[in-house]
Amino acid sequence: MKPYEARKFVQENLSERAIILQLAEEASELAAAANKLVRVLDGENPSPVTPEQARLDILEEFGDILNCMDLIVTPTENIFVGEKRAEKCVRWAVRIMEKRGEVTPETDSGGKPWADHFERRFDKAE
Repeated sequence: MKPYEARKFVQENLSERAIILQLAEEASELAAAANKLVRVLDGENPSPVTPEQARLDILEEFGDILNCMDLIVTPTENIFVGEKRAEKCVRWAVRIMEKRGEVTPETDSGGKPWADHFERRFDKAE
């Protein structure tokens, strides 16, 4: 069975509720894998898992989440997700810079800080 055939089969044979429950399970497994990686990297509580394997486990769980999301997110929602990811990444960077007492980056549009630019942009979209 080819991946596109498997995707279609799953979508046709499971309810959205069942897919969302699968997503919740995979999200929990991703959280556990992330915790395991921190444990492996800091070494305080030893684990037989190598850092490489711990990273691969995170990637596997991330792939499982993407499979679930691919079945429940529309193309329009996917565009929204991309925009929100960009907004949150900038907000994250700004918070780190502010904590360090650094000047936040400026946009090319009117000299407003990135965070203000994104807030205005998303206010208009609603």
